[in-house]
Amino acid sequence: MLWFVIYYVAVVLYSIILIVLKRPSAFLQFLILVSVPFAGVLLVAALVWKGRDATALPEWLIRREQVPETDWLIPDKEKEKNIVPFADALYLNSSVLRRQLLIDMLKKQQHVRQDVLKQALQNDDSETAHYAAVAIQKSKSDTMRAIQKLEERVKESPEDIVLFYELKNELLSAIELEFIDEVTQYQLRQRYIQVLREIVAIAPTRDFKIYQEIVVQKELLGEVDEELDQLSENVHTYFPGTEEAYLLSMKIAYLRKNQTMLQSVLSNLRASSIQLSPAGLEKLRFWM
Repeated sequence: MLWFVIYYVAVVLYSIILIVLKRPSAFLQFLILVSVPFAGVLLVAALVWKGRDATALPEWLIRREQVPETDWLIPDKEKEKNIVPFADALYLNSSVLRRQLLIDMLKKQQHVRQDVLKQALQNDDSETAHYAAVAIQKSKSDTMRAIQKLEERVKESPEDIVLFYELKNELLSAIELEFIDEVTQYQLRQRYIQVLREIVAIAPTRDFKIYQEIVVQKELLGEVDEELDQLSENVHTYFPGTEEAYLLSMKIAYLRKNQTMLQSVLSNLRASSIQLSPAGLEKLRFWM
């Protein structure tokens, strides 16, 4: 009898503790312990163990709780910058990140794309636009400095065809700068054409594309003059019997509005053994 008294006193104390701790199964455990003396202890123990296992935290959540919360909340700026193309990032990200994107690009890239700088310059963030303006000025200064150095080297080695090609490429890069004034661009284009002439003079049979480029640049300047007539003769001298030579001569005749020249070129083409490519035939139909 004494053991029953001790048992029920222990059950009451245990139940009070469960209620104080606000355990959801306190009432159920009390009923089991009262209804099944002594054996109820084993039933309650099994119930508690099963409940603890069911409510245990999963492995991944336990690992997460061991990591400082700030590591989960602070975004990885480096990854965030690489999610979208740079030009889009200038619009999609915060002003702080936009500035950092532009600064990082300027540090890592020697030549900055003009379209990217244009978008950055038009950005609503004043500091980002400022960095873009500085980059534009730097790009112009670097290009002009490179041209000046090459001009000096060309004077020292006036027969070095490789130097002339390097100068040609730098001049073209300068011409293609979007933020250069019209007067400077005109001067650069004139110098570019002069360099093309010098390349032809040094190595007239080296590169047919140089002749084509002269025609393109003079057309852009609106200087469709007698020089092109001489160039038309030269391409047949240095590149005889080629489709490219005939097509360029036809283009020159078209630009010069010289029907006599055009008919002469067509007659010579018909008399030759050249079979025009599909692209050549399309151009021929256009000029005719």
